Amino acid sequence: MAGRFGSPAPPGATLLVVTVEAIARRIVTGEVPVGGIIPNESEIVDELGVSRTVVREAVRTLVAKGMLRTRRRLGTEVTPVDSWSLFDRSVIDWRIRYDPDDKVLDDLVDFVMAVEIIACNRCAEDASFDRAGLQAAFRAMEQANTADRLQLAEVEYAYHSLLIDGAKNMFCSHVYSVIETALTTFISPLFLDGASHTEALSDHRALTKAIVDGDTNAARAAVEQLGHLRRRNLRRALRSMRTEDGERIG
Repeated sequence: MAGRFGSPAPPGATLLVVTVEAIARRIVTGEVPVGGIIPNESEIVDELGVSRTVVREAVRTLVAKGMLRTRRRLGTEVTPVDSWSLFDRSVIDWRIRYDPDDKVLDDLVDFVMAVEIIACNRCAEDASFDRAGLQAAFRAMEQANTADRLQLAEVEYAYHSLLIDGAKNMFCSHVYSVIETALTTFISPLFLDGASHTEALSDHRALTKAIVDGDTNAARAAVEQLGHLRRRNLRRALRSMRTEDGERIG
């Protein structure tokens, strides 16, 4: 399960993954704007020190994600954002980490929070929902090693997945892949640390109790509070990452 929470270009990543991310970063930051032409194959080869084969495959990858299109005799052009595969895991990661506009983050947090409110209300109302399983998932969160970011990510993901699955809502199920993509980005070792995990425990405890007690109002309040914490902590982590990136570039 470790691969679920891997960053798009982790240490030791293949040349293809590194090349894809390098081009994607230029697109998302606006360095190459919509309608702009990315550097040609030879320029990317010289800059990144990779083969032409790797560059071609990287461009094909980004074309498949809707971020680029090839134009005969003109080059490879950046497409409008609404053409991108917006719920693709890598696209979400790149937009959260590299897009200077926090609206991307805000919109995604709001979307997930809205679905989780629906799911938690359903779970609280459903007498057949696995309350014992939810309590066990929360205990795993309490007992997790706060120094182990991957373990924290796994136990939080298990908790929230149980709620989404337990909703038995056909529309929640339909967008499950979208929610999974968002959760694995939010609840990622890249962003989740011991301090933010510990801070959110009291709200997870309140949410667990609300669902066990069948209290939909309390469940909604807990989900909203968790959403606010998630937004704040992600912004804080992103500011730190962008500062570090800027220092490395400088």
